[in-house]
Amino acid sequence: SPPPQRGEGSSRAKSEILAELKSWLKNLDSSDPEVGHHKLEALWVYQTLDEVEPDLLAELLQNPDGRIRAAATRVLALWHDRLPRHMESLERLVIDEHPRVRIESVTALARLSTPKAAVVAMRALDRPVDRFLDHALWQTARDLEPQWMPVVRSGDLDFDGRVRHLTFALEAVGSPQVVEPLAKMFKEGKIPPERQDGVLSLIAALGGPQELSLVYKLALDEKTAAPTRARLLEALGQAARQRKVRPAGDLSAVASVLTDKDESLRIAAARTGGAWQVESLRQPLVEIATSADVAPPLRRAALEGLAGLGGSTAIDTCRKLCEKSRPLAVRLLAAEVLGQIDAAAAAPLAVDVLSAADGSADVAQLYLSFLGRKNGPVALAGSLKDKKLPADVAKIGLRVAQSTGQPQPELVAALTSAGGITAGPRILPPAEIAVLVAEVQKSGDPERGEAIYRRKDLGCLKCHAISGAGGRVGPDLVSIGASAQVDYLVESILDPNKAVKENYHSVVVLTGGGQVVTGVKVRQSEKDLLLRDAEDREIAVPLSDIEQQSPGQSLMPANLADALTRAELVDLVRFLSELGKIGPYAVNKARLVRQWEALQPTPESIHVLNRTSFRTAATGDPALQWGNAYTKVSGDLPLSDLPVLKVGHQLGDTAFVRFALDVSTAGKVRLRFDSASALTLWVDGDPREAAAKIDLDLSRGPHVVTLAISLADRREPLRCELDDVPGSSAQAQVAPAK
Repeated sequence: SPPPQRGEGSSRAKSEILAELKSWLKNLDSSDPEVGHHKLEALWVYQTLDEVEPDLLAELLQNPDGRIRAAATRVLALWHDRLPRHMESLERLVIDEHPRVRIESVTALARLSTPKAAVVAMRALDRPVDRFLDHALWQTARDLEPQWMPVVRSGDLDFDGRVRHLTFALEAVGSPQVVEPLAKMFKEGKIPPERQDGVLSLIAALGGPQELSLVYKLALDEKTAAPTRARLLEALGQAARQRKVRPAGDLSAVASVLTDKDESLRIAAARTGGAWQVESLRQPLVEIATSADVAPPLRRAALEGLAGLGGSTAIDTCRKLCEKSRPLAVRLLAAEVLGQIDAAAAAPLAVDVLSAADGSADVAQLYLSFLGRKNGPVALAGSLKDKKLPADVAKIGLRVAQSTGQPQPELVAALTSAGGITAGPRILPPAEIAVLVAEVQKSGDPERGEAIYRRKDLGCLKCHAISGAGGRVGPDLVSIGASAQVDYLVESILDPNKAVKENYHSVVVLTGGGQVVTGVKVRQSEKDLLLRDAEDREIAVPLSDIEQQSPGQSLMPANLADALTRAELVDLVRFLSELGKIGPYAVNKARLVRQWEALQPTPESIHVLNRTSFRTAATGDPALQWGNAYTKVSGDLPLSDLPVLKVGHQLGDTAFVRFALDVSTAGKVRLRFDSASALTLWVDGDPREAAAKIDLDLSRGPHVVTLAISLADRREPLRCELDDVPGSSAQAQVAPAK
């Protein structure tokens, strides 16, 4: 018979259950291959009854099956304060060959609240460490900091002399207390070479003047690799800008780095020297900034260094570079930096530069320099009064202003007037339409057009799908290029209401409570009218509550084209005109995953993952928020489109995505990835080894596939295809993971 089940203690005496459990264990067949699992179930019953059974626990902690040892280790964590030799067990388990045992041991040690627990936990670093164990170690070091940090600072604890263990723990804590021991270890030559860069960056981020001087000395040392020197100088500059802390001693030696042959070093020296206000750098920075043949990144660094030095020299240099005789790119940069120094002085010069630009110029940063200053938007708006800007340049300004999330009514009004921008549909005469069509065919770039189509501020993807990748407010555009002429596409964007496709007219409903609901009709039942609104949400309106119903216009914004420059409009139309035609923008017939869900970097999501593990993303935890992510026409999901989560210590940026498989006939199905690089994969919450080809034996019903992507280690986009397994009768299709 099976062991007593959890919950039985509520109706039976504990002694009776324990007696029956002991008898059941005694009669187990030792030759049964599942005997270990049976004993584990018995251990869980003891745990439920809060009855410590050390002999059974000790036996299971040495079971040949790593999964059983891991489960028993979790029980050990709960019973540790009632087991006199628990530390001996954890010292063995923390270096166990099975990764689950190691991670459970590290987590258990976090409960012990002793300096030795931290020392023992770090021994897991001597075995292979994946991202999950790395995070567990990071969190354990932080949890136990009050116990081990004071002892380290007093010199009475050195983590068994294992420098790698100590530096990991110190870096995990990331508080100013770690600076002194880290600096001491570095001076004594105890930091392993592979950790020196990270340790020095941490010292630069947290240290005082004396500790920063150690980093500064190494940044000047020509024996140090140039990329490392540049990173250290940048870290020192950031310490000056953010914490107002500079290295002790003479800082003028940084001037020697300005002549180094490595450009990244010169850039770092220019920016950091300015932040330190090293006066001897002023003239060299002016010469770099005004040089005719200097690279743009170095010119920017020189101007930013001058801005850090302050004074009239910086303003005069920027004014000089804004002169009309200078190249437009130089004028834009100078006006941008001047806007950061003195918005009032920069505003009239910025307007002159913007007047000379066109829609292809990169003017966004110039606008941002004013929007980032307290009185910048007002100053720029004042200088725009009675001035004219190219319409496309003004549109970029409006787009940047709207993207800040702050109301800028004066600047928006000034840009609208200066650019001569009008709201509402643009009706072009046939001759002008013909000119635009010719421009689309001659110079339109479909690759750039697809990027414009995918822009969040336009919302195209929210309303229109391409082979299912996108919203359903409007028609699927999978073959629009093969079925529609270019002039029709142009007019549909400029005036969406001119020709609305059948079944996509909106409906305006007025309810008895005075609510107005607008959307495209999905269906109507005997009780409800179901509408899909402009946010791609389905809204059910009770028929009994509808007071008035009337046809509406297209849900596509009438002024959509106002947000586009002419060049962007040309590229967008060219992209649409290629859809459905033979070529790179014909949709592949393979069963590609085109609609993904991406984990959103909300505070709740980050907190949950930090406190648990990456696997939580695959569990359907309600604290995690997911949003849609759509592939390109090719089926590739660009990593740059995915929300980034910074989770854990030294794990780097990570993105989480998922999709579902709807299996109508059970059996084996196959997933194909173009590359399994830097992927961690779960199916229905269970980890699976990521590979280019994965065969899954799935039961009937929905199954969720979740992926974690290490963005620091992967460059190629994500592409996944569902395929058949030869000989399998399984039937499955890709479905949203909701």
